[in-house]
Amino acid sequence: IAFANIAQEASSLLTLLPGQSEEGFLERFAYAYLGTPLDGDHEVALYVAGHTRESDRVFVWSRPAIYVMAGRRPASKHAYMFPLVYGREEAQAQARKELILDLQRRLPEYVVLPPAASDRAVRWMGTAAVSVNPFPDLVSFVADNYVREVELGGSVIYRLRESAS
Repeated sequence: IAFANIAQEASSLLTLLPGQSEEGFLERFAYAYLGTPLDGDHEVALYVAGHTRESDRVFVWSRPAIYVMAGRRPASKHAYMFPLVYGREEAQAQARKELILDLQRRLPEYVVLPPAASDRAVRWMGTAAVSVNPFPDLVSFVADNYVREVELGGSVIYRLRESAS
């Protein structure tokens, strides 16, 4: 189920916490998904939903909650980055190749990436530290086919170039 407005959905949950205001509820439960606050996801999702049609597909790197919040389908089966950054090198390479092919075939209206690659963009998966920076072929694909539109909620939103569609 896609949430057109996560705040509205959260309001309906207030009945579970008698005496809590909507702001108090949202503040208390603004938890992080792999270190990314969901309020930033909400801001990005509102932008994506407001600039796309329901039938449009988008691609979001490392923040899959945005798909649900925006009510938009991913442009690839690789909506969750785990197979792209973790596991055997051969499996990662295959998943990355599949992602690029999916993006070339579907050319999503919008791509959402982190603001910049960083050595600090590491997440722990089990006992392994894994870089969650977008991989070079993805960065090149976006640079060739998209224009930077806006930075919101800890992400950069890129729009498909007119010449790419």
